[in-house]
Amino acid sequence: MSLVTARPSHKHPQPTTSRTEPSTNNIIITTTPKNTMATEIHRTNDLTISLSHTPTTPGHTLATLTTTTTTLFSLPKSTFTTTLLTLRTITPILKQTYHTPRIALITSGNRTISLLPLHGLPSPNTWTPILSPETTFHDPQTTTSQPNYITSKSGPRMPSAQLTHLANTITTHTLSTPNYTFHGPSTDTNLFANIIRGTEHPQWRIWEDESHVAFLTPYPNTPGFTVLVPRRHLGSDIFALGEEEYKGLVGAAWTVGRVLMEALGVGRCGMVFEGFEVDYAHVKLVPVYGEGEEDEGGGEREVFREVYPGYVSSLPGPEVEDVEELVRRAGEIRGVIAARGV
Repeated sequence: MSLVTARPSHKHPQPTTSRTEPSTNNIIITTTPKNTMATEIHRTNDLTISLSHTPTTPGHTLATLTTTTTTLFSLPKSTFTTTLLTLRTITPILKQTYHTPRIALITSGNRTISLLPLHGLPSPNTWTPILSPETTFHDPQTTTSQPNYITSKSGPRMPSAQLTHLANTITTHTLSTPNYTFHGPSTDTNLFANIIRGTEHPQWRIWEDESHVAFLTPYPNTPGFTVLVPRRHLGSDIFALGEEEYKGLVGAAWTVGRVLMEALGVGRCGMVFEGFEVDYAHVKLVPVYGEGEEDEGGGEREVFREVYPGYVSSLPGPEVEDVEELVRRAGEIRGVIAARGV
């Protein structure tokens, strides 16, 4: 992962970074006094939503669970769903404020969820695949220290035998019976439609119900990296789904996340809404093998980028420099939220 900070434009709050030489992997962060209340944009009984002081892109927003110290997937299903519904009401305002057609979500499954405006995309009516050329892989069998953060980067092709072993381990906790019903036309040749119908081989299903199917990706960055899809071909912008479709998908994500935690013996499961590899609604669920509750990467910070690079990360970015502008923008968003009665 590159740690050379991209130069932000002057119309956004600017992160401050400096590097020690000759290493390109060390960043010294110039800290700024934080006033999280001043950058707060919305609050509920269970959640505080604020603009990030350590953004990875303009408009990086943090939603933090406030009434519990538990991890995200340890929440009751109803609270988990309500939390995700709250974020769905905020994303149209972030799209409007930051002039972008898509908001991504990423969390390592702790108490914090990042909402990331995806800048530099084509028009809202045009879907084009955007893939990062970078790959990564974290193997808990060969590496003693596992990261507590996640990214949506792909990994190298995992051997089929290893995928089969993982799938067998997980399905002992689900007892799902394969169901190849696809709620759509037989002419739909989308990859996920073919997986659901059982015509794409090989495949590694781990869970399914009457409306959704979850399967292992053969290009994981972490063992157990899972893709969850609806049986109906819905658009890849998760936050733009109808409310019932959205609730069904996040409810299924809660179930599959807990299955992965139990089957693989991990304390957390990460989650990503992104949608630029396949134009079909899907949630990425990533087991977190690292210990602890925070997104710690041994001091790593994600690069601040003005344009979506084809992946998202739960790592923080460099410390913001123009706190006054951040506070001003937060006030602007609060005003829009109040005017809409959210």
